[in-house]
Amino acid sequence: MQEAKERKDLASTLRSYALITCVLVFIALASFLIVPQGSSVKSCEQILLQNGRYDCLTALALSSLNASVCGYVQGPYADNCYALVAEKSDNVTTCGSISDNASQGACVSLIAVPQQNYTACAQAPEPYASKCIERIALQTNNQSICSYASDNDTQTECSSILAIRNATGSGNATYCEEVTDTSNRTINDQIIANFSSATNSSAYANNQSGYFLSSLAMLPNVTYTAMDYCYTTLAVQTSNPGLCDNVSSGEVQSICQTAAGAQSASNTTANYTQELAACAQTGSYMQECDESVTLAQAVLTENATMCATLPSALGTQCYTLLASTYNDTSYCGYIYNATAHDSCVSGS
Repeated sequence: MQEAKERKDLASTLRSYALITCVLVFIALASFLIVPQGSSVKSCEQILLQNGRYDCLTALALSSLNASVCGYVQGPYADNCYALVAEKSDNVTTCGSISDNASQGACVSLIAVPQQNYTACAQAPEPYASKCIERIALQTNNQSICSYASDNDTQTECSSILAIRNATGSGNATYCEEVTDTSNRTINDQIIANFSSATNSSAYANNQSGYFLSSLAMLPNVTYTAMDYCYTTLAVQTSNPGLCDNVSSGEVQSICQTAAGAQSASNTTANYTQELAACAQTGSYMQECDESVTLAQAVLTENATMCATLPSALGTQCYTLLASTYNDTSYCGYIYNATAHDSCVSGS
């Protein structure tokens, strides 16, 4: 009798253990389903290798769009985590948690520019906020947006680029009056470089005279203003040497008149022979003029051999222009300076 009772108690105990085991298995399974593959902050922090731990936390932050998880990551890994979450969630506010100013600016631009939301650019520190606004203004061809840039140089560049674009697009010289006449070479170079690369004007793009004038501006010993560049470009484009009277720089005015005159004489895009002949009339500026014609010819005819005939610094710019114009980094292989070579490759 006693033995039968003991067997019954043992069976009851085993059933209880089995029930408890089932409950525990159910809880474990439920936890696994709620947090797939153990992807919780706690489980990520149990990973010994730092890179693996940070990758786990970043993945968790992305999957949950929970930027606070990035707080468990350190240094540049944290910045990357915040940037990824901000981009995926289209939330510029998250960019504000990034510690590096340049990375924070890039994060904001990556979200604000595609949305053409220039007010969102204010989330970035300067000068990145102003550069973000400039990109949207150029993208939308809206000069009024430039005024929201608080960085004065960027605001000047932005409005001047669009004024030149409007002038060359419409053939209306009054737009050139809106272009800065500062003698600051850095600002002028930036305006011309950005206009040359960003313009959609069919009258300028792939135009021999346009390349000629852009390359002329690259020469270090030529003095000019962005306003001079606007009038000169329009004078050549419209075959109107009279517009050159508005050019303040004597050397550029001389080149403007001869280039526009050559264009007017043929009533078509001036050929290289005509441009070189025009250069011969510029007196002491003939070498600079010849070099800019050679650079324009090299780029438009895809002739890298001509780049080798130019002075070293200008030859490097020639190869770089070929690479960026035709999206072909093989041209960068002609550049022996490591820094210039890397810049050529990254810009193509």
